Amino acid sequence: MVIPSDIEQNLKGAPGTQDTVRGVAPVLSARASVALQREFRFSDADSSLVVEALLIDLMSQHVGVLRDRSNARPKWLSTLLDYLDDTFEQEWSLAGMAAEMGVHPVHLCRTFSQHLECTLGEYIRKLRVLRGWQLLAIDDGALSEIAQQSGFADQSHFTRMFKRHLGLTPGDFRRRPLPETLSHPKMSLG
Repeated sequence: MVIPSDIEQNLKGAPGTQDTVRGVAPVLSARASVALQREFRFSDADSSLVVEALLIDLMSQHVGVLRDRSNARPKWLSTLLDYLDDTFEQEWSLAGMAAEMGVHPVHLCRTFSQHLECTLGEYIRKLRVLRGWQLLAIDDGALSEIAQQSGFADQSHFTRMFKRHLGLTPGDFRRRPLPETLSHPKMSLG
């Protein structure tokens, strides 16, 4: 990621002072470093989008970009949620989503996190797990096909994310009795 020179100057101390970077809040730093490490270790098709969003969020907080103070959810955010649902099988980019919504990528990430209490990447993964859950409930197809239809790179990634979010593997989910299978998972999308 290239950091523009004006932002790089803001990251450094005031002119004439030592050339050191101001500190990032420990909680933010820890959260970002864990999330980035996870993305680099378990990369998938969404990793570049997630890493870009995390770095922009980290930099915007570090430089002191102000949050939108409005408590009302902006109309474009609801449009974005519909867009994500309607274009589920397409590849997304942060710049493309921001352009589609008519907002800056930093504003998109910050507003998204503020109103939905999760990052855009976390939301996308939850959305894909829920799509997989829905397909498993109505489709007897192969798990690899369901993984692909849910937007996962492969079946193993689908299985890992499904288990992380819902507590059981897709195979275990299928083997459960019908009434339990149809109960909605305990996972919120905002």
